[in-house]
Amino acid sequence: MNDAEQFLIPITGHGTARATFTAVQYSAAVNTTGKTGPKAKEAAKPIIAKIRAVIDAGAEEAGLDKQIKTSLRITKAVRYDEVKRQNVHDGYQANYTVAFVGKNVAAATKLHDQLTSIEGVEAETPVFLVDSSMELEAEAFRLAVKDATDRFENQCLAFGLKTDSFRLVGWNSGEDHGHRGKVMALAASAGGSGQPVDLEPGKADKSVTVTLQYLRT
Repeated sequence: MNDAEQFLIPITGHGTARATFTAVQYSAAVNTTGKTGPKAKEAAKPIIAKIRAVIDAGAEEAGLDKQIKTSLRITKAVRYDEVKRQNVHDGYQANYTVAFVGKNVAAATKLHDQLTSIEGVEAETPVFLVDSSMELEAEAFRLAVKDATDRFENQCLAFGLKTDSFRLVGWNSGEDHGHRGKVMALAASAGGSGQPVDLEPGKADKSVTVTLQYLRT
């Protein structure tokens, strides 16, 4: 190891930026079966109609985006035959999915409750989003660099060294894989335990780790 490598000092800093959620992503699915593909699709139609009615009724309040993504997939349905001891073809299955985004995060509970109240619908927990994700990451990076710089200066002070005796020669960064803000939290409303449980967006978290490498000159 040469003298330069001996004085290479890595200092790690952490930064977490937070922002208010600005949108909600909803998704719902319908799975129906029938002896034929058309019959499987026909069985899904009344359920799909109820989903569209909920979307149309809540479009203004929830600030729903007009670009609604849908998909329909037909696959063979199978069942296990106890006699043959194997899976056998048993009609068809229709899988309909719909995904859309709303700008009013406060309306998440009401709209999600309406979707899950439709029999035959599987509606996953909504996902809260942040429009300015790049700005959030940039702020987390800035805070991580500041944290690493402060740590370096404090260590120099503790050892009686001058910071100008070192120069920054490199750095690397990565995400902290902890809690992510996109995960929706469940929290009781302020009215007390007798009140319904609401979906609360909270804040979006972005955490970054930065390691600065200093070389003693």
